[in-house]
Amino acid sequence: MVLKSLAENVGETCNLAVADRFNIVCLDRVKTHWPLGIQLPIGTKVPLHCTASGKMYLSSLWIDKLGRLLKALDFAPQTKRSMTEPDVLQKELTLSRERGYTADNQEFLDGMAAIAVGDYDDQERLLTTLSIHAPMQRQDIDDLVKNFDLLQEAARRLEILAQSWRAMISRRASSRPKPRDPFPTSLSPLAPSHPPA
Repeated sequence: MVLKSLAENVGETCNLAVADRFNIVCLDRVKTHWPLGIQLPIGTKVPLHCTASGKMYLSSLWIDKLGRLLKALDFAPQTKRSMTEPDVLQKELTLSRERGYTADNQEFLDGMAAIAVGDYDDQERLLTTLSIHAPMQRQDIDDLVKNFDLLQEAARRLEILAQSWRAMISRRASSRPKPRDPFPTSLSPLAPSHPPA
């Protein structure tokens, strides 16, 4: 419902994604009503270095972990705009942390623009990324950035839902009766079943 509401408000496809080793995986999406759109089905894996969601994940990492991951990444270009140098990408990630969103300006697919934000747990760890993407014929990066507040609001709603879910699971776990000891002391399997003769 959060994705649906966001997609209706911005008029473009919205995605929820999570990191999976060297990729980002689409968990859920709500498509735009426009006939022209970008087809990335649920379960699609996309690179980290050239997508808005991938860069949002990278920007959330501690510097030492980010450095190790960048050394292991395949920086294969997807378009002529793809960043293929770790140093260049690191500079953009620094900028992304300051402004609160990441962008993909035709880096993954020619003719596609995207921005992403993250939703976090109470320990400030990234849970998922939330993104909007659109064909450049309708919206470029500057147009998408105008929806930044709506995107952030949706991410906060997801955080609240995640916190409520964790609290419910915690309450259920604490209210369950503790399992009985399968070997109570009076019936210990180590004790003889009858006195020795």
